[in-house]
Amino acid sequence: MYMAMTLDIGSNLSKNGPVKAVQVLLLSVSGSVPAEKGKYSVKFTVSLKDDAFGWDGTPLLVAAKVGKTGKFSYKEVNLSYVSSRQTIPSETGDGLTIDVNEDKAEEIHFGLYELSKKKWKGGLEIHSAISVSTPPSICLKSLSDADDLLVWATNEKVTKFYTWEPYTSKDNAISFITNIATQFLWFRAICLNDRTISVSSYVGGHKYRRKSGEIEYVLGSKYWGKGKATKAVKESVGVEGNRGLERVGALVDVENVGFQRVLEKIFPLLFMMIAT
Repeated sequence: MYMAMTLDIGSNLSKNGPVKAVQVLLLSVSGSVPAEKGKYSVKFTVSLKDDAFGWDGTPLLVAAKVGKTGKFSYKEVNLSYVSSRQTIPSETGDGLTIDVNEDKAEEIHFGLYELSKKKWKGGLEIHSAISVSTPPSICLKSLSDADDLLVWATNEKVTKFYTWEPYTSKDNAISFITNIATQFLWFRAICLNDRTISVSSYVGGHKYRRKSGEIEYVLGSKYWGKGKATKAVKESVGVEGNRGLERVGALVDVENVGFQRVLEKIFPLLFMMIAT
């Protein structure tokens, strides 16, 4: 018989246990899930029962595409190595990654398909189908894009704990890039999807502590509470900007609980001067 199933991605396929392919001639599994802009890793969790048969030499494709009219990307998998519950494509190998490039919400259409060998098979259990959002890496680069800076530098929530007022024009951003950013001991833009979402910097320390520095950062409010600040500050501390520094500190407003938590995660023993 022909076996076709539509699955609820990202969850157990049945409250009573996995979906079982007891005996099938041609396997076809499909489903879809809403997705926003970003990278997604598509995978299935499967196992073969002790009495499974017919899967050796039967290649399958894990496939996915963006939107109904998109072009499928796929990864060939072989179940001959599967016994206990395992993820396909293999966790240790190259997985299947899909890019959603549109800002508007899209759907990822996915599937697990047999390559038409048309022989009887059985004993396959499909536990789940999962689409995992892969956070883009945060990179450090020189600040140059005034438009990106304006997205968050005009926001009163962002500038609340800083000594400067929200920017009101692109000229403000250009002036900052040209005249102020260059005065720091070290200054970088924090990028996500190649857009500047934050800046991080070191200012010089006390005149009697020339090998010390004070770290500062500003992060767009859209990214608060998502771990971006923690990762950005951690990477900032580890790059060439602090080369030669023996001490790194931070001055934190007493009401800026978010920055305090970031520093506590990275430097549990860090001495912080709390502004009052």
